Amino acid sequence: TYSIYGMSSPSLNSRCEVCPDAKYMGTTQCTANAVEDKAKYSEKKILDDFYLSTGGPNWISAINWTDSGVGVCDYEGIKCKEGSHEDGGVTDINLAEMALSGSIPSSIWNLPHLQVLNIAHNPVDPNFKYIGDAKKLKVLNVAGTNPNVLDGLENTPSSLIELYLESLDLEGTIPEVLWTLSQLRVLRMDFNHFTGTLSNNISKLKKLHEFGCSANDLTGTIPSGIGKLSKLKVSFYKD
Repeated sequence: TYSIYGMSSPSLNSRCEVCPDAKYMGTTQCTANAVEDKAKYSEKKILDDFYLSTGGPNWISAINWTDSGVGVCDYEGIKCKEGSHEDGGVTDINLAEMALSGSIPSSIWNLPHLQVLNIAHNPVDPNFKYIGDAKKLKVLNVAGTNPNVLDGLENTPSSLIELYLESLDLEGTIPEVLWTLSQLRVLRMDFNHFTGTLSNNISKLKKLHEFGCSANDLTGTIPSGIGKLSKLKVSFYKD
């Protein structure tokens, strides 16, 4: 038998698996599955770090997150790609309104299959520094969280198509970096404290389907560049 930890451990959610190539009990890898084991270990460790860094014991609900012998794909709020092993292939993290706190560890962006991260309406500080490592990320919802800054969004992967930044208490002019994310289809920044005018650089977001910046302190007129956004179906510009 083998285990990535070399032993069965309830506290680590680790159990010994059958390995035809193992020469002794307690080996740390099975030759045929070495690559899969590495991914399994890294994804579990990333989620365990996420749980601890965001006050997991105080979440409103965390079904299976601390239960021994349960794969990460059975953790509450976690979805894995179809056909993946129960301990890997995480694609979606949906933990909105779960009372997460503290800071999101930057390792979360290392989940190789992550497509959706929804941590909306939690008093937690998201960290965008290494967001570029999430090569498959499509949806990022950090509405109602407590980011210190938006630094790092300039490294957003080209796969990201939906970005939700509502209710973040952001002030000043709208960050120019947002107009560089040309792949976006949805951009929401309602209920902040943005001032100044809406930049005509919004015209660079040619794939935009939905845009919202209502309930801010913007002034001036709607920029002419919005008229160039042929795919824009829904707009919430009104203050």
